[in-house]
Amino acid sequence: MIVESRKIRIVLLILFFTFVGSGAFSCASQSKRPPAELEAAAFDELRAEIELVIQDPQRSAKATNLVAILQNDFALVRDSRMAARKRLDKISADYDATKSDFAAFFAQIDTENRANQKRLAKTYGELIRLTTAEEWGRLAKSQNTAMNAAITSLRSAY
Repeated sequence: MIVESRKIRIVLLILFFTFVGSGAFSCASQSKRPPAELEAAAFDELRAEIELVIQDPQRSAKATNLVAILQNDFALVRDSRMAARKRLDKISADYDATKSDFAAFFAQIDTENRANQKRLAKTYGELIRLTTAEEWGRLAKSQNTAMNAAITSLRSAY
């Protein structure tokens, strides 16, 4: 009986240190850079990739300009979301706020979101139309990384 309890303790200790060790390694492997910085780096990488993939200098310049516009559009969305959060906090803190105050706020947010989506879709669509299917395929990894970084940055801002 003593031998069994000793074996159980040893197994539990091994499991404990395994979990602690794996937790330390997983935390150490995560990026310490802020999401906005990762987003900027991903868009820089996309612009560099465009210059390599698109051989026509005019289309390449226009595509890199569209990426800059797209990056700016995401920054505007992030700023809009942060401002909306502040407005919501202000309305929520007001004990005299009515349902109509909240309804007006959410209607305004809906309008802003639709405008942001339309602007992003327009710029992204222009970028797609500017490239050939082969070029777009070669840019897929970089553009996916940039879009994912932008979305992560938006999530962290709210």
